[in-house]
Amino acid sequence: MEIRVRGRLGNDPELKTVGADNLQLVTFSLAHTPRSKQNGQWVDGETNWYRVAKFGKNAEVYARSLKKGDEVIVIGTLKMSVYTDKSGQLKNQLDINASEIGIVPRAPRSAPKPNDGGWEQPW
Repeated sequence: MEIRVRGRLGNDPELKTVGADNLQLVTFSLAHTPRSKQNGQWVDGETNWYRVAKFGKNAEVYARSLKKGDEVIVIGTLKMSVYTDKSGQLKNQLDINASEIGIVPRAPRSAPKPNDGGWEQPW
């Protein structure tokens, strides 16, 4: 099943070389919190966590360019896996094998405002 998820990295990306072909692999966790409007107010839903994997030549670029907290859009195939945690409990994990990763641009932290001396009107 193809999925598109917009969220923030929960950790810095990890870069690995895998397989006989020495493929590059970048992995990271992704948090997505759905929002809905209720009674005129935006309300956050429960956060979903995904484990994202991207193979190929761009893996190294993503590993160097992204960091914890960055916002991305991931497109890929979704798979659910089950594992046993350290305490022996069965856990579900949502995995995305990414075909595309888009970096959402950050707004400038201190953009000049009109008429504060740092911005000039062209007319």
